[in-house]
Amino acid sequence: MILTVMLFGIGALAGCLLMLMFLPLVHHRAVRIARQQVVEAVPLAINELQADKDHLRAQFAMSIRRLEISIEEMRAKAGGQKGEIGRQGAEISRLYVELDKKNALIAALRTREAVRKSIVRRIAKILLTMYMRSNRRQQKIAAAVQAPSITPNLETGPRTRVGPTPETSLGPNADPSLEPPLGPSLEPSIGTGGRRSIAGGHT
Repeated sequence: MILTVMLFGIGALAGCLLMLMFLPLVHHRAVRIARQQVVEAVPLAINELQADKDHLRAQFAMSIRRLEISIEEMRAKAGGQKGEIGRQGAEISRLYVELDKKNALIAALRTREAVRKSIVRRIAKILLTMYMRSNRRQQKIAAAVQAPSITPNLETGPRTRVGPTPETSLGPNADPSLEPPLGPSLEPSIGTGGRRSIAGGHT
């Protein structure tokens, strides 16, 4: 009985010793197998994550490239608009210069027209004055030419006798030599009166 128990105990101890000897090998084997299983299961997830990361990176790069392209287009448009604005500014400046020139030309033409009108008015006034003076001179010359032709007619015309006639004062048998002569005061008055009336009529 004791021998059996001892054999059983020796066998159990030998088994424990063998188990302790083979336990590290079994543990390493189990760890290796578990690691292989984990590695075989995890790479799919890692690859998917890497693919997702790569896809996101590609989308991000594409969006950045689109933004860069749009920014470049906007810069090109801004540059073209700046060039167009510069050309329009130059055109506006040129038009302003032409407008100033035209305004100066218009002012010069207006000044020249005003000077011409004033000169024409002065010339017209001078011509009118000369014409009026020539008419007055012609009238004076005509009056001076007509006055001597009328005055002798008045002086050589029949003299009117003033006062009593010889027939009434001396009688019908009176001597004509006794007839009183025409006074000298009457004859000049007739001549000057006639001249004044003629001159007045011509004037």
